[in-house]
Amino acid sequence: MLSWLNLVEFTKVTDSYQARAAEALVEDLLPNVFFFEVNPFTVIEAEDTLLAGADPFPPHADAQFLSAFIALKPNSPRPFTSKNLFTIPQESGLHPRMDSLADTVVERVDALRATFLSDAEFESRVRKLPQGQPIQHGTRYVLRELVRPVLLDKSFKFSRNHAIDLMHSVVPIAYCDIVLLDKHWKTQAEKVRERVAASNMTFPVAKVFSGKPDEVWRFLELIESDVQHPHAPDPLQRASPASAGR
Repeated sequence: MLSWLNLVEFTKVTDSYQARAAEALVEDLLPNVFFFEVNPFTVIEAEDTLLAGADPFPPHADAQFLSAFIALKPNSPRPFTSKNLFTIPQESGLHPRMDSLADTVVERVDALRATFLSDAEFESRVRKLPQGQPIQHGTRYVLRELVRPVLLDKSFKFSRNHAIDLMHSVVPIAYCDIVLLDKHWKTQAEKVRERVAASNMTFPVAKVFSGKPDEVWRFLELIESDVQHPHAPDPLQRASPASAGR
């Protein structure tokens, strides 16, 4: 899965080799790439439309990103290409917009913190297990549970990096089978899984791996085993197709 946030991050990367390497990776993966909307609030709004009875559609899909990708011109007979996909953002000089995006997320979390401290009813809801109607994908609950520890821990400094990591986490955890995040967010994702199970809710939650070398290898082995033996039992006891969130 690939999001516009992956592109935005390359506005801060100064090494052109890294952009070319990322493009080569996506080129090798084509056509097995899904363009997804990383903004959880946009996805939740689309999910609400489905819950209201709209015709089925993937609420986590990013049609605009897909359209922009299709417009890239391949230098080969292949119908699609990732050439310049990361290079163009890298050369755009738009990195201040990434900081602005992160600041917006930080401000929203700080506003929730203020409400948590001043509103006893809101504090009570935050402390309780998640509750709700049956739902196909629990983006709203994943978001709630990932933000919850930040509200409970007054000493936790929620930074720009945390804001970007949060956006990398919510929708992939709600829609992917497996996701690769850093250690902190893997720990938080495991807590989400535990609290969802304790609440008897049944929507899927991704299996999350951290960036530790042994976990990266397990992450890759799981993808490889599914590609080579798509009908074999899941080595991690999770029988579902593999896909990566980040």
